[in-house]
Amino acid sequence: MLGDPLDGRLNLDDLDAPIDLESIADDNDDPYLSERLRAWLEEHGVLAWVRRHRVILASASAVAVLAATAGGIAYARRPVPLPAQPRLVLTSSGADTDQVQIDTTRGTPTVTLSLVLTSAEARGVTMRLLGLTGPGLVENPDGIEEDVDPALPDRALRSTARISCTDAATFDAVVSATPADYGVLVRRTSPGGDSRVDTVPLRGGIRLSTVVKQRCVQASADRQLVVRSVQLAPLAYSVGLSLLITVDASSDTAWNIERVVASPGSAITSGDLPTFASRGRPAVLEADLHPSDCAHPLRDIADGIPIQAAPAGSTLDGGAGTQVLLPLPGSARTQIVEALALQCGTRPVTSQIDQVIVHAGASADSGGTLELRVRLTAPGALTSPIDDVTSTAGRVHQEESTVNLVDGITTAVITWDVPPCARLTRTGTPDLTVRAVVSDGDLVIERPYRLPLGGEELRLGITRLCGDSVAAQVLASASDPVLNH
Repeated sequence: MLGDPLDGRLNLDDLDAPIDLESIADDNDDPYLSERLRAWLEEHGVLAWVRRHRVILASASAVAVLAATAGGIAYARRPVPLPAQPRLVLTSSGADTDQVQIDTTRGTPTVTLSLVLTSAEARGVTMRLLGLTGPGLVENPDGIEEDVDPALPDRALRSTARISCTDAATFDAVVSATPADYGVLVRRTSPGGDSRVDTVPLRGGIRLSTVVKQRCVQASADRQLVVRSVQLAPLAYSVGLSLLITVDASSDTAWNIERVVASPGSAITSGDLPTFASRGRPAVLEADLHPSDCAHPLRDIADGIPIQAAPAGSTLDGGAGTQVLLPLPGSARTQIVEALALQCGTRPVTSQIDQVIVHAGASADSGGTLELRVRLTAPGALTSPIDDVTSTAGRVHQEESTVNLVDGITTAVITWDVPPCARLTRTGTPDLTVRAVVSDGDLVIERPYRLPLGGEELRLGITRLCGDSVAAQVLASASDPVLNH
């Protein structure tokens, strides 16, 4: 059967056949636009001129390409202007005891805050922390100005300011301030030289706000409150005194006094009896003093009697936990020392470190562990237990449950969990809290003592943990202030 070659079915043999290009659009004889343009350029001699000067034109083209490329690179690398709002986050860092430091050696209190910075600023922008700002804070001419290295985002930074709240308006602003009212002045500088100084809000400023508030209330109390007299009597069954304190307001401002501060474990105890003091109407406060150190009877009240108080009409209202110290008259301090000396006796407990054993090395969270073999001398004591105490200087606890005295002497094994070495330079060494149990007639009385740690053996132990420079600095500062009078 003969089939129609154009019946629509594909013949696979036809795929190998050549295509006749002459048959494509052979009915369109009009020249293309490019052909017409080439003909026009030939007619007017342009192409002939180009052929005669092709070297010059090639060089000019290369120069143009290079200029365009350089311009693009310069545009891409042009200095980016600083944004109006800083792209920074500042956060207070460290434990409460390390986060805020107060320096009163130069008269006006200076506060230093530890913080960390997180930056989303453009590459090349440099930053400098100029100081803290907020109610009650003013510029510190001798303050720290920290340069920020964005390559070290976790580096601890510091910023400072002076605390000043002598006028009434500033004081009112301080007592009503919130942590969000405090920030840090930051200077940002772009690679092009643009510079801006902005206030960056501070995250976690609760501790800073509390410290500034307490300092300002204390300054106000120093000007307006005075302890007129102190009456005292010995406690019946323990070493201590009952105090009757008369407080007067020396200005027209009345003060709400919530109570004498009585925190757990405090040497001062008192009932919750709110009262107030004003000119001509003094407040009478009752409190008991349980000394923590018979060797230094004024240790717990060396800076004054702690009370919870605030000026009447302020937002604190005396009940917000603000603590101030009321210095005692010299005559009252002498009476307290003499009265406690009768209860504490004339034979104090002493200590000496005979051996120090290092059990663990330093780490990021701990300076290590030291085992101390301490020789205690407690004349006339039946026993001398050592309290388990944790403070900023670490934990100190006794390994044995009891301590047997032979002729008033015993050796106790003490474990000291040392804080990180960097913190140790600020906290110093802890004290041993020892209770000398003595018999007084029909009574058994505990005489408290706080014995400082020191000596050559301890220096060697701290040196093994933290190095000789830390040991020297820590032990050089381990001296008691004058606490007797």
